[in-house]
Amino acid sequence: MKPRFKFTRLRAFCLALLIALNLAAPQAQATAVVVTTNVSLDFAKGWNLAGNGTDAAIEVTQFADTSRFVTVWKWSAAQNAWAFYAPALAAQGGTVLADYAIAKGYQLLTTIGAGEGFWVNAAQVTSVVVSSGVPAGVAAVGAALVTGWNLVSLGETATPKQFCAAQSGGVTTLWAWDPVQTKWYFYAPSLDANGG
Repeated sequence: MKPRFKFTRLRAFCLALLIALNLAAPQAQATAVVVTTNVSLDFAKGWNLAGNGTDAAIEVTQFADTSRFVTVWKWSAAQNAWAFYAPALAAQGGTVLADYAIAKGYQLLTTIGAGEGFWVNAAQVTSVVVSSGVPAGVAAVGAALVTGWNLVSLGETATPKQFCAAQSGGVTTLWAWDPVQTKWYFYAPSLDANGG
């Protein structure tokens, strides 16, 4: 028997997923009620795949400290484009950041919305405290998925198999990045169904 990696659970809040999809109709949105509190998003030095697992938007100005953050990136699946924020460019004032983003073909990143995943290039081990809201559930996140790559985050715990089963379209793959071990984790429903 060959060894293989199996996901057991997805981390709530901070684990974002890269998802390749072949979608049919979207799912209905689920609603939950929770008390709003603050959540700490922890970052290792270097590249971190993080996520906003709630309905409360994260303003990228929370990453404005140039001694702690190099860049923040978000994939806009609907527009098939990267959105970008660099605190060192923003600190120069005026339109420096916007001009740079436009010149490189990026969108200007201002907020990270509900259920959105994002990349943070941290200059050091650090954290950011953000407001939490209603958790972004499997059904709510699934309703926002489009064909192709999506960068999303859940606010609830679900196994990759549970996430895929809740989608009306065909999820091709799920990917997760571990910044501490600097490696990818991978799940494919087709391989799981065939014992691979």
